[in-house]
Amino acid sequence: MGAHDLQEFIEKFCPNACLNVDLGHSAWRKQINGRNAFNHIETLYLVIDAESCLHRLYGGSYTDWVCGGQWNQMYHFIKCFCMAAERSNIEFTIFFNGALEKQRITEWTKNQNKLKENIRKIINHTYKRGTPPPKVWFTPPPCITHCIRTAFIACGVQVCQSINDHHREIIAYCRGNAFHGILGQSGDYVAFDPPRYFSSQLLKLSRYSYCISTVQFQLDELSKHLSLPAHHFPLLVTLLGNHILKPEEVAAFLMGLVNPTSDDTTTETSINKLVLPEVSKIVPAVADYINKLSTPTDLDSVAKVVFKRCSKNFTDKTKRLKESVYYYQSATRNGGRFMESLKEQSTSAVNSISDSHEKEDLVEISSLNTSGSVSSGSEVSTIQENSDNFIRYLYEYTLLYLRLASVLFHTPRASEENFDIVKANDAIDALALNLENKLLLDKVETPTEKSVCVDTPQASLPVTTVLHIFTKFHSKQVRPPSPIEENPIPSNSSMDKSYSEIVTPPLPKLPDKVIDVTLKRHKMSLMHPYVYQTLTQGEIKLDVSLEDDSNQSIPPLAHIFRPIRQHIYGILFSISSIMRTTNQVINDSLRSPVKFVLKVRPIIIKEWCGARNKTTWTPELVPPLPFDDWQVPALTSLWFGTEPVDKNRRMRAFLSCLHSDTPSMLNPHFVPHHTLVLCCLLRYLIQFPSSCVLHRHEIDAFLATSVSVLLFDPYEEKEAPHLTPRGIELASMFMRGVDMVLFANSACGEPIPAKYAAPWMYFDGRVFQHKLFLSLQEGANLVQLCDGKVDHVARVERMRQAILEG
Repeated sequence: MGAHDLQEFIEKFCPNACLNVDLGHSAWRKQINGRNAFNHIETLYLVIDAESCLHRLYGGSYTDWVCGGQWNQMYHFIKCFCMAAERSNIEFTIFFNGALEKQRITEWTKNQNKLKENIRKIINHTYKRGTPPPKVWFTPPPCITHCIRTAFIACGVQVCQSINDHHREIIAYCRGNAFHGILGQSGDYVAFDPPRYFSSQLLKLSRYSYCISTVQFQLDELSKHLSLPAHHFPLLVTLLGNHILKPEEVAAFLMGLVNPTSDDTTTETSINKLVLPEVSKIVPAVADYINKLSTPTDLDSVAKVVFKRCSKNFTDKTKRLKESVYYYQSATRNGGRFMESLKEQSTSAVNSISDSHEKEDLVEISSLNTSGSVSSGSEVSTIQENSDNFIRYLYEYTLLYLRLASVLFHTPRASEENFDIVKANDAIDALALNLENKLLLDKVETPTEKSVCVDTPQASLPVTTVLHIFTKFHSKQVRPPSPIEENPIPSNSSMDKSYSEIVTPPLPKLPDKVIDVTLKRHKMSLMHPYVYQTLTQGEIKLDVSLEDDSNQSIPPLAHIFRPIRQHIYGILFSISSIMRTTNQVINDSLRSPVKFVLKVRPIIIKEWCGARNKTTWTPELVPPLPFDDWQVPALTSLWFGTEPVDKNRRMRAFLSCLHSDTPSMLNPHFVPHHTLVLCCLLRYLIQFPSSCVLHRHEIDAFLATSVSVLLFDPYEEKEAPHLTPRGIELASMFMRGVDMVLFANSACGEPIPAKYAAPWMYFDGRVFQHKLFLSLQEGANLVQLCDGKVDHVARVERMRQAILEG
């Protein structure tokens, strides 16, 4: 059940609403005096929901996606598609899903489970037959979204990326820019009532006539078929269930509509066994119910009927029912204004995250007794958010610190005359400047484990990273300062909790310039979507990939590339810069015989991924990691620096993420520019600890693919390779790695231009499977893999030398 049921109903049970159209021909001729004016053709402006038609944009008829992707063939298909659109006077805007969409996590996990089931069938099919699987099992190859996006950008097509809500932003873009229609595949678009609605999954390109055809869904015909006015579609989709009001919550109501005579026990049993009515019965029944309502706008009365069999949390369900109806109605009426508010919403994303943890960030200060010791009483006073009170508390804290020092180290006791409010205020200003908006004094603990806590108000020092200062002492000798200690990471036992119960520390506040640039490049689809999601929400989703769960020779793909992501998180949140600045500020600001150990509040990123033998979908908590051998500059310096040294730092940060910071990698004689991604990724894989991920002949197969002449001839007939589960898993692992490499490239300021990072420059799945099959034959050598071309052998050997350096 759900909004997709309405889409399925239109396609299967409402034939009058489905009209086959040629987008560049008769459907869009202007009518003058009732006749077709063939010399007047208006430009057709359409928005394409790319996420709903990845298989069509990939090429549609290709079955070799299981090999790892035929990216050069895909690129040429998109070029032909763009040429056909230009000939037909059609202008497209391609919209990709760059939003995390936490509210749709449940829907996403269900789709991922379906893909995992398809993957299991594909692996079994490969074991038995060694041939490509049927088209109906299509599973998007890793990195397919980036490849399609890059191809459209290279062809000069307008490309956008959603920020918060993918479907709603598409309809807002369509209305705000006066576009003629949408190509999509979701019941949400039916409720949004777009100007015209076309099927994206039935999008076809004729290679001979260069015609683009699809099916138009005529919503007025749907309205006639259901005898339901179009302005009631929002309520119809809501009662079918969506991401706001879950289908499970309206299941009892829908069962009662279809089977009015069934009792509660029978209904509950049917729901538990997932024995639900057919779509052909549910949709007309809900439409009938809405038609019989005297006042369909009275949602309170509707809620009483819908939830009468399940009165638990009635108030909350009623509220979400109203939110769902308004969700569709507001997008229908105010699409243009909704788009204008997106930037304001996304810019305040970081602040909203911090505000959600406001209560956790409030730090209290213990009261002081007259003798200068820390009071053991339970009375505490919360620091007010104004600079005057902060100065006063900092002044009291400093006096307390000096009193403790006089007791512990027999130094002269400080008196209140040694400090005044002006000096305290100057100290605060200097501290705020030195900390560079990264550090926040939180608390100091005495050796008796009694603490005095101080919090900096946001108005004076707008930061969120907390510095815990612990005093360490010894009766005879003071220990030297140790490196920064990490706070213990929350235990993975929390994975058994529900999503709402998994709470991570708030993210650090980032400079406005970083957020603005990230938002702008994210909306223009010029940056990997994980960058924006990590910086603003601290959370990413990793789609499932083609991998054999029974194959223990290759670890789970999500875990293989996790060290890369951890280093990327460290770069994005300037972990190295925080550590360096922390040590410097404490050494300069706190002059005392007491030595300090710094403890930085952890930054935790949630990663949604379906691991092997994992029955429930819960996020894994992953901390960022700094580099051991050098300190990466702060993100503002890394991204916006214009000096030659800044360019070198960007490249070094990128290579360090992949454990490939060696001289040969930057030598074009060994590694040509267009194969740098390939060589760095292979070097990372052969260094993966505790497992032999790649063998020598497999490395040769990857390198031989990058120099093959077949790579750059998309229409060359390639011999159908014999597929093996190991081969398709290696190709899937490689393309998942390419996706992580492109993530690192965006996070490091894009030291590698997009044209050199495109996968069709160095990889083709079908060619790779053929090379891998040859490498497994008895007596196979590198000359045979390179088709007997000596110059290709020399290039492969030089790249292999760079990969194996050290």
